[in-house]
Amino acid sequence: MSNPSGQKSSNNPMTPEAASRIQSQADKNPDSASSQTGFKERAQSTAAQNTNAAQNTNTGQSTNAGAQKK
Repeated sequence: MSNPSGQKSSNNPMTPEAASRIQSQADKNPDSASSQTGFKERAQSTAAQNTNAAQNTNTGQSTNAGAQKK
């Protein structure tokens, strides 16, 4: 099943800890697929988005923080 952004939903969302492990291993092996394809950056970005979404859900805040009021 896909979400509105076209990406597959997951029961195991990317966490900051998992992204850190990916980034660490990619940095140790610059010739790896994770380093070469930019996966480590995407993992870090996704983990940050998941963390922010969880915080917004817990506080009742909207994820539309950048919108300006008229």
